[in-house]
Order: sequence, then C-alpha cells, then structure tokens
Amino acid sequence: DWKLTVVDAGITPETIKKAWSKAVSDKPDAVIASGFARALFNPELAKLKALNIPVIDLTTADSPGNGWTGVAISDNGQYMAASQDDEGIWVSSDFGSTWDETFAQAEPWSGVTMTADGQHMAAVESSGDDGVYYSDAFGQINSWTEAGGVGLLAWTGISYAPDASLLMAAAQDDRSLADSSNLGADWSALFNAPNIGSYYGLALADDDIAALA
Repeated sequence: DWKLTVVDAGITPETIKKAWSKAVSDKPDAVIASGFARALFNPELAKLKALNIPVIDLTTADSPGNGWTGVAISDNGQYMAASQDDEGIWVSSDFGSTWDETFAQAEPWSGVTMTADGQHMAAVESSGDDGVYYSDAFGQINSWTEAGGVGLLAWTGISYAPDASLLMAAAQDDRSLADSSNLGADWSALFNAPNIGSYYGLALADDDIAALA
C-alpha cells in the first residue's frame, strides 16, 4: 500500500526550497510535485537523483528535462555554443553546420555566453554544487575550467559585455551577482544588487550597463 504525505510548499522561493529539502531528508519512494520552476530546487533534484528516487514534476514553467537552455553566437556567426540541461555544452566552429559536445559534464546547465570573436566562452549551472566554467580556446574539448571565487550557487544567467571588458553571472540565491574583469578567470561577489527577488537572466552592454530579470 502507498502512504501519501502532502507537503505545503507555499509560494516563496524559501518555502519551496524548504519543502524540497524535506523531500530529500524523508527519502520517500517517489516525489510528485507541481507548479514551480526547476531552478528553485535544482540542488534538491540532484540529491534525489543520487538517491535513485523518481520525481514527477507537473508544471508549465519549464520545458521537459534535457532541453536547450541557452545559446550564444560570435559576431561573424562562425562560432556558436548551446547549453543543454543535464547534458553538456555543445559548440560549433563552422557556422552551425556541425556540432561537438565539448564539455560533457552532466549538470543542469542554465546559460552560455561568448565574446564577440568566439574565443572566450563561459557557462553556468544551477545545481549549487559547481558554479561557473569558462574556456579561452573557442570552447574546444578539454579547454573548460571551473572559475575560482565565484561560489557554489544556483547560477541562472551569464553574459559578456560586447567589448569583453566585463563578464557577469546572476544566481537565484539571495539575489547573488558576481563579475569578472579578466574574461572569467577570477571573480568577485557583488553585494549591492537590486532587491527584486531571484534572478533568472541578465544582459550586458558596454560601459558596465546591465539588465537583470
């Protein structure tokens, strides 16, 4: 016989995360949920997956798993990159004719960006267990490195400024922001972010102008 436990997740990111944390600690036979974007509880999803606990998520807020979550293109169109949820980072160097999975680490990748010439790329994942990765070799295989100092948060957006003078990443955790002035190698946390709730995306213009959502 099945025993059903109902957990009220509320409507705030904090109460939703708390409910999913309870699901992990209770170690049920399965979890059924509905109504919330996966970015709010990706770390807990990863833990449930590690415990081999199946999850049925009924929501219109997200596309099915393994979907494409981000895309970037160089100014001349020769270099392209795409991030795939729970799969990896795919790169094309021939105007999109062929693609290679150059970084096959299975993570909930949530975004990818590149400089205008395509040489420098950066990607973020939202599990909270890793962070930001960057490549200084056109995204080639074995060229991806985990950035230092950025923090293990649920990163949800990343963008280079058009002139590559700044790289910024946004996370849903406590409205966290971080930036890098050396193409992604070193990072600093920003603490004066607007109090608008969790971040899911950003875009940068020249002169350090940023738009957040």
